[in-house]
Amino acid sequence: MGFRASDRLMGLTGVLLFCAIVSLLLKTEDEVVLCPKAVFRISGPVVFTRNGQKLYTKGLPTGTDRAMIQVVDPLLITAVVMVGFSDLELKSVVIDGNCRRFGYSHVHPSNLAQNGGALILARGSTSGMTIRNVKSFDNRGWSALHAREGTPESPCSGMLLQDNDIGPAGESKDDMWSDGISFACTNSIVRNNTITDATDVGIVVFCAPGTVFEDNVIRAKKSQLLGGIAMVDPFPYNKNYTGTVVRRNVIDAQGASIKIGFLSMGARLWFCLDSNLSAEEQEPYLYGAVVTSNILRGKYMQYGYAADGVQDWRATENLDEAHHSGIPTMACNGLFPASPKGFQFYKQRSKGVFQEEFEDSYVSSAVKAIAKAAPAIPELCTQQGSDGVCDADTRKVAEHQVEANYREAIARSDAALNVPKDIETSLVTCIPSGDHRTIQHALETQSSAVLCAKIYTQGFPVGEKRAKLYVSSRTLDTAIVLVDRSHVELRNVIVDGGRQIYGQYVSTLHMANYRGALIVAGGSSENQLIHQIKAFDPRGPVTLHVQEGPAHDRCSKTLVAYSEFGPAGKPRKGRRSNGISFACTNSLVHKCIIKDASGVGIGIFGAPGST
Repeated sequence: MGFRASDRLMGLTGVLLFCAIVSLLLKTEDEVVLCPKAVFRISGPVVFTRNGQKLYTKGLPTGTDRAMIQVVDPLLITAVVMVGFSDLELKSVVIDGNCRRFGYSHVHPSNLAQNGGALILARGSTSGMTIRNVKSFDNRGWSALHAREGTPESPCSGMLLQDNDIGPAGESKDDMWSDGISFACTNSIVRNNTITDATDVGIVVFCAPGTVFEDNVIRAKKSQLLGGIAMVDPFPYNKNYTGTVVRRNVIDAQGASIKIGFLSMGARLWFCLDSNLSAEEQEPYLYGAVVTSNILRGKYMQYGYAADGVQDWRATENLDEAHHSGIPTMACNGLFPASPKGFQFYKQRSKGVFQEEFEDSYVSSAVKAIAKAAPAIPELCTQQGSDGVCDADTRKVAEHQVEANYREAIARSDAALNVPKDIETSLVTCIPSGDHRTIQHALETQSSAVLCAKIYTQGFPVGEKRAKLYVSSRTLDTAIVLVDRSHVELRNVIVDGGRQIYGQYVSTLHMANYRGALIVAGGSSENQLIHQIKAFDPRGPVTLHVQEGPAHDRCSKTLVAYSEFGPAGKPRKGRRSNGISFACTNSLVHKCIIKDASGVGIGIFGAPGST
């Protein structure tokens, strides 16, 4: 049985030492629940110690009610360490690096190798980490949040960074800069984060193949920012950005300059490569990324979207609403970069699909080219509306409102990844073996007040280490039913429908209720999670069926992710089977593999608002 730490921490209020958290984690608690508004003053890092651990504030608040973890030791740089374990969660806390008190720390190389010098460190050959609704600021090292890759051969994957508020971070002085997010995990999501006054780069993308960076806002209000989003590093995946998608982000030079706003695409934007290097070293082409539908804003922008040293690259449908200024005064190999504009690329070293606004320009080492930005030019009002406001400004206000409405809709949709705020997550007993009755008994004997139930393999393994559920009856077609239950989770299991042994079969009862699916979910429900499962050989017409529920109470906010479905059915009339049939609204089906489905890979039945 997993334990909640709430009984031990709920009674502690006010100021607590970090050992209160660490001792619970070392005792292998599954959850450590902090009191709202509690303050934990730490002199050593909070270290996660096993798979599946969670650290969060009770009720999952998003504002000032979150508990605070504050650095109070001048030798401490990294406050939270999430290294080497999967399915960890850090949610709804505030982390104060206390740089304003102890100052910026240049990490010794030996310490850098150990903890990365970031305020929050998440790394290792792991999967399924979540960092959400965390506010971090005043970090003392080179990054506020560093998600490292583990090893290139066995990288971290499936990480979610969402709804976090980061910054200020670092100082606008040489060697005292700091990134907001430094990210190298594969097949992950970095979404809807706000980064304010980072001083190095808002988000650094270290290749991170398969990862989506979307709907983030990066602002420079009081501190100069070197880059909004940077895709300049060839490591750790040997220049491979395949499947890396950067979309719908906003970079705003609101009150301070941004040297290269959005985006630094290619190593040459950041580095002046020695002309005496070999041909291979001279052409470190990064490849495979998609950059689309992003927006530049602000009066203090230098370079906008810039590319030099990329191939198989796609940059389309991006917008530039910024004012660009500055005069290059530093040369690279005897040549000065071109004056900054919104869309620039060095054409002979930028290969792929680029929107027509891009102009052929020399932009090598552009980040260092302008020593001092020209002052922003105020916008002139040429025509006022009836309310005395510029028509242009009125239009911009309307655009901002549209964007705000869009983000609100995204936030509602993404609530599928959140635990409801009025309950704590419940844990079921680890079941070593048994049949469907064993699991059903565990689910049904929980307290009626519990709204969340889980079926999962202990330790959240992937691959063949996951527990296996077999259909072992000739009259059984549906193995798992999650219908009409909110906040349920099916994770890290393998489900064998038994078609190879028992052949095709659909019971009349199950066809009426569950469409003959091997796994059926949805109904009058919300916030269901199906994650890292493998399901195959259904005996009926579909492997996973997520049904809509009644018209007055539709299924919504379901997440199906990182799962594999198939083979399913045979290519003969009456024996075909779909991989997924999906009708849930405002939901997400993300990074699933459908293999050898004989009907339809994914059948979409309306599913308004779903991605």
